[in-house]
Amino acid sequence: MNFDRNTVIGFVVLAVLFFGYFFYTSKEQQAYQKEKARLDSIELLKHPKPNPAQLAKTLLV
Repeated sequence: MNFDRNTVIGFVVLAVLFFGYFFYTSKEQQAYQKEKARLDSIELLKHPKPNPAQLAKTLLV
């Protein structure tokens, strides 16, 4: 295969686009995970865990 200057420039541009895409999507994925964790913690606060002592009392009565 004969590599001229245009071929090398094309490969370099493709590599930059490839790594730029993965860098951008990685940042977006991190932001999504952080927001999802925040929303999940808010949802857990809306529905607290039952107290085991109270649960035992209600089951025994």
